[in-house]
Amino acid sequence: MSWSVIIGHEEPLARLRAALEAGRLHPALLFEGPGGVGKRLVALTLARALHCPRAPERGGDPCGACRACLAIMESADPARTVENQSLHPGVRVVSLSRPDERELRFGAASSRGEIRSQITVSQIRVVLAEGAVGRSQGPPRVVIIDPADRMGESAANALLKTLEEPRPGERFVLVTARPSALLPTILSRCARVRFGLLPRAALERALEPRAGAAARGGGRAKIDLILALAGGRIGSALALLEGPALDSFRQTRSLLLESFAARARGLPPGTFAVVGAAAMGTREREEWLEAIGVLELLLRDLAVLAADPNAEAVNFDIRDELARLAPILGERAARALPRLDAVRGEFRVNVNARLAFEKILLESG
Repeated sequence: MSWSVIIGHEEPLARLRAALEAGRLHPALLFEGPGGVGKRLVALTLARALHCPRAPERGGDPCGACRACLAIMESADPARTVENQSLHPGVRVVSLSRPDERELRFGAASSRGEIRSQITVSQIRVVLAEGAVGRSQGPPRVVIIDPADRMGESAANALLKTLEEPRPGERFVLVTARPSALLPTILSRCARVRFGLLPRAALERALEPRAGAAARGGGRAKIDLILALAGGRIGSALALLEGPALDSFRQTRSLLLESFAARARGLPPGTFAVVGAAAMGTREREEWLEAIGVLELLLRDLAVLAADPNAEAVNFDIRDELARLAPILGERAARALPRLDAVRGEFRVNVNARLAFEKILLESG
């Protein structure tokens, strides 16, 4: 993967490439911006630019085909990051993962159960111990922490000590959609690189190589819906296009819409919450988080249509139904929207998913 393949983000990419060329890359970078816009991809491309043996002759552009480039890309595969694995000794991706036996020496639990909801201090200590021997020669070791806002306080403080006194030959890239959740002392020691949402034209250009089959099958409406739902997030657009995510979205949306319709018919708020939450069934944590995203788009459309019946809706394919509900539920929807971030935060500290979801349904109903 070369720099030219990355869609959008011209200003931050130019800034990073200039720092690379001048040999002035900050030892701690903070990639901040909305989720799903490609921040991790840029971090990995940066790591490959530092390690690819062909990059110098290509003007700092990694080839994407050599052993180093391929190993770095494979090391970022979710199946590997969840098991704390890396195929390249110079690059480490730290993410939400299962407990690792290497963490035992730092006092971590020995069980290898579900994926943790936080990046732990033992994870950070393992990574720091791996890089304790300085790299006097060769490219720097790159540590990518994503999502950095999911570091526990102890993990953040352990990392802070290293950021305060950077070791030679080591670079850290912290990736987050919630910079406000990081310690102010972490923020002050990072060079902040901001990423924004992609414009619709750029998003559509990114989908073109993969969208042909859908368009040829008369699926232009599907592509338009994906572009609307993605909201400038390339990761969301690709997930909706290539996997079962769009069908899952429609199913969840239909269940929630039924609960909205039930409330509009006069059922009491408590019934509305129970209907909405029960309809979701016994879902896993990440599925509940996805459901909150679906709910957010519905609430947004209801609030907007209540204020302006002629406004556009993100869920344009069910606009007529939402327009009928908006005069009844729009005001409640507007009150509930600010609560969604708080509910997401409750999920991150292991509050019961169903109870948190029922809470927001009560407020919106």
